[in-house]
Amino acid sequence: MHLTVKLILRYSFFGLLLTGLFCFPVKALPELKKDSSKVEIRSIPVNNLVAYKADKNFQYTLQGAGGTSVWDRFWHWFWFKVDELMERKGVRIGMKILMYVLPVIILAYAILRFMGMEKVMLWLSGQKSTNPAFDFTEDNIYGIDFSQEIDDAVAQGRFRDATRLNYLKALRTLSDTGRIKWNINKTNIDYALELGESSFSHAFADITRIYEYAWYGEFQVTEQEYLQVIDHFNRFEKTVRA
Repeated sequence: MHLTVKLILRYSFFGLLLTGLFCFPVKALPELKKDSSKVEIRSIPVNNLVAYKADKNFQYTLQGAGGTSVWDRFWHWFWFKVDELMERKGVRIGMKILMYVLPVIILAYAILRFMGMEKVMLWLSGQKSTNPAFDFTEDNIYGIDFSQEIDDAVAQGRFRDATRLNYLKALRTLSDTGRIKWNINKTNIDYALELGESSFSHAFADITRIYEYAWYGEFQVTEQEYLQVIDHFNRFEKTVRA
């Protein structure tokens, strides 16, 4: 009984509070003023109206008249067909998947190209060297007679392979002189970091760029281009052994 009395008093209090809120006097709205201004009716003289009708600047219905060009009709048809195609549920799902997958593939491809991971790149492209003995599956650059193999590649007109062999020879020279620690799993960036700010780091970056353009870019090096390329490698060899 005591609890019932407390509940009655509590709800009575809230009821009085709400009643008081709604019972406060409301301020009267200001009285609206009537518009006492006079309306003047104006008309256009007939002569002026005839002149306006004859003026081409006021003949809006005639502007823009003309047929649609063949080019515009083609694009109208093209986008109409695209809209029809996109109405199919399977196509919409496929496009959504492609929007997520394609950027990942492009990013992964760019990273692999940038890092110089030739093993993976050869696997992706299915490309093989014209001389299989010098794929990157070769575990030991010391097992190659570079002078002989470069001469053979040049004699056979395989200037792209010759460029690659010259780069491997440069890595071997760096390893022989203790500039780098050669390892089959290292990338060109790893070797550049090992060289740091040495006197020939810029020259190494130069021959690395030449090698990657020729090999990863899949450019067919001509004899004239190779004569320019070999000069960079020869200067690098002399600088390292100096």
